[in-house]
Amino acid sequence: MCGRYSISVSPEELEDVFEAPLSGQVVLPRWAEDSSGARWINARAESVSSKPAFREAFESRRCLIPADGFYEWVQRGARKQPYWIHHRQGGLLGFAGLWESWQPRTGEALEAFTILTTTSNALVAPLHDRMPVVLEPEAWTTWLDRATPLVVVRALLAPVPEDLLVARAVSALVNRVDRDDRRCVEPLREEAPEPLDLFGGG
Repeated sequence: MCGRYSISVSPEELEDVFEAPLSGQVVLPRWAEDSSGARWINARAESVSSKPAFREAFESRRCLIPADGFYEWVQRGARKQPYWIHHRQGGLLGFAGLWESWQPRTGEALEAFTILTTTSNALVAPLHDRMPVVLEPEAWTTWLDRATPLVVVRALLAPVPEDLLVARAVSALVNRVDRDDRRCVEPLREEAPEPLDLFGGG
């Protein structure tokens, strides 16, 4: 599951890193009958090539979703402690995604996407059993190229090595979708949560 992620770099930096101009807006995928279809924000990598809802997009409408991190939560007594998972060196991540051009019942056509998820690596597993498919830069062209054999495309849908990422506790402000500022990624400054055993060492 990837219900919330962060992107804080400038449009110019995004265009430079991904070598593509930015345009339009993005919303929930057209496979939902209305904008309440939050269950479509993710698609399971293991079944995406066979699901009727995603099969055509998997074959011909693959995309990269830029991010500088994503969130998962751990239950701490009566509250959930959020963790921000991001690139160890602070770089941008490219999530594997599928896109659609969605024509709602009224209004203009909208560009929409879903994020592919896979089983979690050793870093994320203590937080959640699913994580976004993070594609390393050398795989971006292969993923996007419609001519890439699907057997090669499927092989890319694996958990990224855990040493590429780090996880840190952040403020519970991120639990509210109306909070969207730098505080959502800053290290937790209030009473620290209990240490998280990320590698099962006890």
